[in-house]
Amino acid sequence: RRRRRRGESGSTMNFDEGAVFFSNQRYTADDEENVERGHVAQQRFATFLRSFRDDEGDTFVYRDQLLRNKDKVRVKLEHVRQFDDELGDLLVNRPAEYLALLESAASAVLLSLQATA
Repeated sequence: RRRRRRGESGSTMNFDEGAVFFSNQRYTADDEENVERGHVAQQRFATFLRSFRDDEGDTFVYRDQLLRNKDKVRVKLEHVRQFDDELGDLLVNRPAEYLALLESAASAVLLSLQATA
């Protein structure tokens, strides 16, 4: 006679027990590249927000704005293009995707600035 293991209930399977696993079968190598591209773009936005200075080079335009306002930042597209023309084009051509990445970068930059202040 076979001994039952703990949690084993005879010959019936119980799908409610144990871990649940999910696999997205539609996830492709192209999706992976898009995720990587998005991550790189978010890092570039963060660098832009941290380091972009005014024309005189005296003021960190967006760093200071984030610290003052905390809940919003107004970014000029011309500044983004000055910093990285490709990033500016991505904002224009795919705003839904890249504005979200800019917002995430702004939140991350604000948190890091508050932590070091």
